[in-house]
Amino acid sequence: MWHGSAAAEEFQTALKRFFDKETLLFFSSSETGSLGVSNQAPSAVKNNHIYIQKKINVPVNNENYRDILLYGVLFSQPLLQLSNTVEKISVPLLTNKQNHHDWPSLMSEDLIRNVESVHSKTSIVQGWALGKIVLPIPTSADWIAHSYSQFEMDGSYGRALGHAIETHIINWSCLIQDVLKTDSPELLSFNPGPKAELEFWSSRMNNLESIYHQLQSPIVEKMVKTLEILESSYHPAVKTLTDSVSKGKEVCNLFIKQGSAYLSDDLLLSEDLEESLHMVRGVMKVFSCFKKNYLSQRERLANQVQHTPWNFPFGMIFSRFNQFSNRLLQLENMLEIFLEYRNMEKLEFGGITGSHYSDCVAKMYKDFSNYCHELTHSTNNPLDINSQVFENQYTEFKKMVADMECRLSSELCLAFQDCTSLESALKLGMMIGSFLERSEIRQKCKPIFSQLQRYFREELENCKCLFESFQNQKKSSPIKNMAHTSGALKWIKMLRQRIQMPWEYLRRHLVSLEEEMGKEYHLYLEMISLLKQHEEDIYSDWCNGLEETYLIHLSKPLILRNSSTGLILVNFNKKLTEVVKDVEYIQAHGYINIPAAAVTFYEKRDMFTEYSRSLQVLVECYNTLKLTVLKVELPLIKEELEAIDSQLTKAETSLTWEDQDSWDLIRNTKDLVLDLSSRVSHAKEN
Repeated sequence: MWHGSAAAEEFQTALKRFFDKETLLFFSSSETGSLGVSNQAPSAVKNNHIYIQKKINVPVNNENYRDILLYGVLFSQPLLQLSNTVEKISVPLLTNKQNHHDWPSLMSEDLIRNVESVHSKTSIVQGWALGKIVLPIPTSADWIAHSYSQFEMDGSYGRALGHAIETHIINWSCLIQDVLKTDSPELLSFNPGPKAELEFWSSRMNNLESIYHQLQSPIVEKMVKTLEILESSYHPAVKTLTDSVSKGKEVCNLFIKQGSAYLSDDLLLSEDLEESLHMVRGVMKVFSCFKKNYLSQRERLANQVQHTPWNFPFGMIFSRFNQFSNRLLQLENMLEIFLEYRNMEKLEFGGITGSHYSDCVAKMYKDFSNYCHELTHSTNNPLDINSQVFENQYTEFKKMVADMECRLSSELCLAFQDCTSLESALKLGMMIGSFLERSEIRQKCKPIFSQLQRYFREELENCKCLFESFQNQKKSSPIKNMAHTSGALKWIKMLRQRIQMPWEYLRRHLVSLEEEMGKEYHLYLEMISLLKQHEEDIYSDWCNGLEETYLIHLSKPLILRNSSTGLILVNFNKKLTEVVKDVEYIQAHGYINIPAAAVTFYEKRDMFTEYSRSLQVLVECYNTLKLTVLKVELPLIKEELEAIDSQLTKAETSLTWEDQDSWDLIRNTKDLVLDLSSRVSHAKEN
């Protein structure tokens, strides 16, 4: 087969392409007995395929083919292929602890659990496809055997062992129950013949025999003996727990164990401190929920006569539970401090003395980082509540943080004293805002807020003077290159933001504004009220005069002519251009109830822009022609000028900006003027 197919040109081309640049090659036998080759996996496989795959995409030669090529078989049955892949590749690879040495324990356990689930489901489905019941043997069979041997030697075992075995027994029970509860009368409802009945009982016998032989395997026997030794509830010799107190202790200890396993010993070593804090808070939330449910249940039982109340001392159950909860609170506080003071590295002070403050803060951060590095790399387990090492470390850590906060507060107060305006003080305050949330720093930095209060009062007085000056300025726009109305509205908005931003900052950091900033508070409210009223007045005046402006200026002729010089100009009033700018600004800033005339004109802005631009070109060419034509040339173009003037007379007298015929006249007249101007220019050049 190989010699006959390998000589074909197509076969040789595929091989050469694979050796040079392709990474995958499939070989298959056809019904005629020839050998086929392809670099694509077939969608429907009737026979088994052999594939060759490169580990890396490099050319294959005599020296490297042993190192870079992989060989395998693609089965004709996809389920068999999947089962072999899961059992022989995925399970050994993914459950090998040697591949998890850099992983968090939670991720490793979750992966093994999911691989176990996939392997079990694959085994079950494969058994169904083969017409028999397969009891999935755990992928951790070696671990179970090792744990059982260790128990026989020293009597120790892990709780996870019993849990794993019981989980599989539950799954096996469901599968066996499905076999036992299926009966032939269910088939008889479909009127089957004797053959179907015989096939049913033959299948049941085969399934029961298969189940029996699977349960006789050595690993299953060890699992059963382990459950017997563990006194599992799934074993006939099971025993109940002694009393509710021991049950409660076990539950609490389970919470502690699961919380410790979830958080892991290297919690403080994680580079992602936000994730560590999130994990700690998640465990605390679960603990709090459990405790609340316990108290709620105890209260409910106390009101019921038929149930014995839980009147045993609270500490008998929750002693270690409370200790672990307190440890979690300490870890949460420590991680919060780590995250908050990590921002010290980014603090940069400006001004003449800014470098001095930056150096001082940088030194504090360096000392803090070194201390935290020693703390986090300690060999002590922070989750071990039986050890007092972490308690001592936490106490020393809090003392160090208190000392650092005292020094940082002094530097911040000095930096604020160097600020000469509200703007610079606010920039500094926003830069260090997170640190001012700390109660110790906030207490020592009270002079900062007094200084901000004084600056804010001065700013309010300055803004009031600016506002009074603005009220007297009626004609021109307060902002360059903006229409009068939109410029005035924007100026009011900018002035409002100028006082709102510092006010919001002070409102967040001062406990009682009315008590600590009584005068400033009333002056601020007065300014906000004045600005709001003036803004409404400006907008109202604009709306009231808009209809008149719109009707008057759009009803005027398109152009005007100077009677003495004969020159023309575009008669498009600047107020109409301002209307477009005003509407654009007002719409962008969420104003409602815009007059219909303004909206209509704004929607036609492109049309009027085209009109005015075309007219401007016409006017410039016409005026240039009138000013540059010589007396000797005038008789030659007199008739054409008269024709153009005849058209322009309509634009001077009868046609307005709203007329539908305006565009035709503008376009035709512009073409005439441009044509005449071009011919005159060429004639002069010659």
